[in-house]
Amino acid sequence: MSYDVSVWVRADLETARESLQALGLAGQDQLLLERSAWAISAFVHPIEPEDIPPEVTAVFRGPVTLIELHLSPIGASFAAYRHLRKIARGVAKTAEGAVEDLQTGEVWVPPSLRLAKAVRQAVAADQQEGERATVLSFGWWFAHDLFTDRDGLRALLSEIEAVLPEALPRRYGPYEPLKYRRDRDGIDHYLDLLVEDDDGVEVASTAPAQDLRISTVKLPGEKKLHREIMFRSRYIRFDVDGAVLSAPGYQAHLIHAFRTLSDFVRPFYGEVRPIRNMIRAGGEC
Repeated sequence: MSYDVSVWVRADLETARESLQALGLAGQDQLLLERSAWAISAFVHPIEPEDIPPEVTAVFRGPVTLIELHLSPIGASFAAYRHLRKIARGVAKTAEGAVEDLQTGEVWVPPSLRLAKAVRQAVAADQQEGERATVLSFGWWFAHDLFTDRDGLRALLSEIEAVLPEALPRRYGPYEPLKYRRDRDGIDHYLDLLVEDDDGVEVASTAPAQDLRISTVKLPGEKKLHREIMFRSRYIRFDVDGAVLSAPGYQAHLIHAFRTLSDFVRPFYGEVRPIRNMIRAGGEC
């Protein structure tokens, strides 16, 4: 058996291999560092956005290459584990990546590459250009009833959390000021409000995402409408500060998030619309 670590990096295959070789591993397809009582092997693969686990997505964006590190035997010395850690963190710094410990589930990102810092830097740079900003408005409209009960809504929130966790509610309520917090009151309470209020709940997301809105409104045939001929649909929408398009890996990740959520929601219409000349207030648009 071996102790396994994944390093998800933005560098291409060749650069990732060169980073490993600079840290003492030799080879091409399989890179190896051998000692008398233990060995560390590495395999380098190209990846697609859907391959990236949610635990990594939550703290890091834009990897295109996966480095698999294996220390064997699993009962190797403390010095061997220290060497594994050195290699994993070293390649994460030089090839720009996140280290995922497959045994503990922990994810480590070099401080300079952490998502929150990249977002702050992108927004700060955009603010220096002036008080006007661009918001990317994501929206999907649909007529099915997959997201009108707790189970459907829970599945939807799980999918959003997997691809864009910052869009989930941090604070929420039927009106402002928002008096509920997800970390205190729980996701079940938020689901209760969504089911009760069919036209959505006010939400404060985590930057750079803003204003998640999920409508479970009753459609014709389910609730009597006015006499006027009209068409109603349900929708999901949220905004993202356009400044993050300059953050490494974020633009490609937003494209992946839109495509993934479109496949999951199955709307009759979906869009990403840039809304320009928004005025920033308190760091948000």
